[in-house]
Amino acid sequence: MGNIGAWEIALIVLVALLIFGPKQLPKIGRSLGRGMREFKETVTDTGREIKEATAVTPSEFKAALNPLAEIEKTPAEEPKAAAAPPPAAPPSPPVEEPAAVVVSEEIVEPEPDRAASS
Repeated sequence: MGNIGAWEIALIVLVALLIFGPKQLPKIGRSLGRGMREFKETVTDTGREIKEATAVTPSEFKAALNPLAEIEKTPAEEPKAAAAPPPAAPPSPPVEEPAAVVVSEEIVEPEPDRAASS
């Protein structure tokens, strides 16, 4: 079983001819041919993509196993000179007395601080 001979193919063509008729048979054949071609291209492309994805050289494999290998190969950096201390913050401005408040053209002086006068 599995091998199709000439008589089996002739029988399949005869049954298809009787079912679909002579006008529809060429269209069906073209559709089947296109479908088979697309399927074959898909299988071939998938196989090619799998081969490309799994084609890894031994050095790439070792690098993937040890991601720190690149860091170990680079020379150690020389220690940098001591960084200068950050600039000092500017002195805070002196505290001033509150200014007079103008309310409807009338000048109102702030009240003196009672704790300071005692």
